[in-house]
Amino acid sequence: MIHNLTVTGVSTSSMNLSWTKPAGHSSFYTVHWTDGHEPMTETVTETFTGITNLTAGVEYNITVTAVHSTQVS
Repeated sequence: MIHNLTVTGVSTSSMNLSWTKPAGHSSFYTVHWTDGHEPMTETVTETFTGITNLTAGVEYNITVTAVHSTQVS
């Protein structure tokens, strides 16, 4: 499980996310976000990413999941 998910650089259409990697080795991370209608997913290998094309005034739910090969943590 990742730790310390932090949101920075929030603008009317984007934001930056960063987190602390879990103990052990993670092959990659999946970042999921939704405005309640349209789910989006991005796969990254670093402990940070940016999300763009957001709509001002909309609440987004964001989940970051660490994946080690085929095991999700």
